[in-house]
Amino acid sequence: YGSFAGGNLGNFHAIDGSGYKFIKNKIVEIDSFNSHISSALAGAFQSFAYVDDNQAKLMKIELEDILTNKNITPGLYEIVSKTLKARK
Repeated sequence: YGSFAGGNLGNFHAIDGSGYKFIKNKIVEIDSFNSHISSALAGAFQSFAYVDDNQAKLMKIELEDILTNKNITPGLYEIVSKTLKARK
């Protein structure tokens, strides 16, 4: 999944946001059994601070959705919260 988010930028940054949704779902799934990997994979969203406004809107939807999950680990919560605050 890291290769998809980091090496397949055309699909990760798909115009319809489907790449963001795909990775978000995997992050939440993985977080249930390995918080270190889910937190590292959430780093794929660090480009949130630099993408255009349309892509940022789509990323924000998925990032905020991660935070609504009551079962996420503190480490993942911290990474996602900081990522959301990075956009100026």
